[in-house]
Amino acid sequence: MPKRGKELVIEKDDWDILFDSLMTGIITVAALVIVIPRLSVVQQAQQYFTSQSYQGDVETRVLSATGVLKYLDLIKGSPYTPLISAFFINRGPNTVYIGINAARDWLEIQPWETRTVSHIGADKRIEIIFYKCDIGQTALVEVEGHF
Repeated sequence: MPKRGKELVIEKDDWDILFDSLMTGIITVAALVIVIPRLSVVQQAQQYFTSQSYQGDVETRVLSATGVLKYLDLIKGSPYTPLISAFFINRGPNTVYIGINAARDWLEIQPWETRTVSHIGADKRIEIIFYKCDIGQTALVEVEGHF
């Protein structure tokens, strides 16, 4: 039987309560260590899906291709926005070569041919369009960009 009064006596049950409190604290900290990084992953996923969503805006441009490599930078300056997809129409008179985000892996588009490039679900949207013709040739390319 414990003594009553000013003297503190810890019984076995009190040690169990202290141990349970300590374990509850450790489990809470461990759960936070596990959950907080997952919240960051969820937030990153939400940002990714927001960035990949189609906004419903369309912009049309006409590019004049020559034998000199040119590019259209869609992320420099306002109001340009990276595209989620682009529809190309080569109005001729010659073949045009299109590069998306890099001047390699060229898409060859013959006169009056069309091509669609979609970056839905891609890690990166269409930020730069490179275009050129063979030396001495020209082409007008209509680009319908969706963002």
